[in-house]
Amino acid sequence: MLEEYKRSEHFTDLRGSTQATYSRALDNYVRPTFDHVKVSEITTRAVADWLKSLRTIDRQRGRGNLSAWTRRGALTTLRVVLRFAADEGYVQANPVDSLSRRQVPEPDEREVRVLDGKEIGRLLEHAPERSRLMLTVKAFTGLRSSELRGLIWNDVDLESGKLTVQRQIDSEDRGERVALKTPAARRTLPLRPQDVDALRDLYAARAEWGDTEGFVFQRDGRRVAHGQLADDFATAVKAAGIDDHSKRLTPHSLRHGYGSMLIAAGRDVVRVSRRMGHSSVAITLRVYSHEFESHRPEDDERDLEALESFAPTNG
Repeated sequence: MLEEYKRSEHFTDLRGSTQATYSRALDNYVRPTFDHVKVSEITTRAVADWLKSLRTIDRQRGRGNLSAWTRRGALTTLRVVLRFAADEGYVQANPVDSLSRRQVPEPDEREVRVLDGKEIGRLLEHAPERSRLMLTVKAFTGLRSSELRGLIWNDVDLESGKLTVQRQIDSEDRGERVALKTPAARRTLPLRPQDVDALRDLYAARAEWGDTEGFVFQRDGRRVAHGQLADDFATAVKAAGIDDHSKRLTPHSLRHGYGSMLIAAGRDVVRVSRRMGHSSVAITLRVYSHEFESHRPEDDERDLEALESFAPTNG
């Protein structure tokens, strides 16, 4: 049935990116449970039990629990396939449609908590030693976690003190380096001198083992999984006594903090957008509009000085 769906116009008429997303979800999450089950035997209860099993699938693979966003995406894929089955008369109704709201994964949509400079300093001070440098680089480059975890030594120029974001870890967290989502995501960023020194020490330690071509950040000889990074971040937040103020505190909070520090330093929206690797300035404005619009007393004086330079002189 799944192959029949993929041959149908319901699938082939989708955008390439959507086809790829659905195919990954089918291969990783749907097929292992339903590939050998008759579509007429897939009940709402079976779907609910499958959703429960997805919670710990990544934990069984040695990573963190599967996120609610990923589980919801897998459910969307299954819903689309079963809708096709209903349209073709294989089933009378789509069992996914009968799930209760409580059974459907609910991603945490609270606003992400932005950390200020002092909080970032406290957090890094209390971070586990094994991830302190990784979190530090994230805090002062604003890399997405997938970009950070996908860094290899060829991306880092220790002589110039810069790193270039060229690829990222694939969305299914299989450890594969894949293309960035947009051309704008490829960017070269400066590193603080102290971070360059720390990376140089790390490189020297790796050179002793002949490992200077793999991932920059590793855990037990393998690249760091998203769940491992998130767990260490949560540990640092707790140890530093940082209040979430009823907002989401995740490693992404460091990326937002980086953008906020650039704005506080007076960087214009175009530069901030480029540093963040946003596909357009519109995205930067949407995310940070309140910070760009915040009133700084010196702005009025600077604006008047700029306008005064264009005023005609008397006489």
